[in-house]
Amino acid sequence: MQNWKALSPSKSQYIAAAFATQASNQGDTVTARQWAALIQDTKTKQRIEANITKKESRAEP
Repeated sequence: MQNWKALSPSKSQYIAAAFATQASNQGDTVTARQWAALIQDTKTKQRIEANITKKESRAEP
C-alpha cells in the first residue's frame, strides 16, 4: 500500500484501470468496480464501467 501512495493520481488511475479490466475479464465484477472507483479520467472510467456492466449482464440468468 505504501507504493500505491507514492504514485501520482494520474499514474495510479491507469494501474487501477488495468486491475479493473483484469478483474472484470475474470468475472469478478465486485473487485472490478472497486478498482474502477479509483479512476479519475471520465472517458476511461466510462469505458471500464461499461465493460463491467456488460460482464454483469452476461452473468445473470
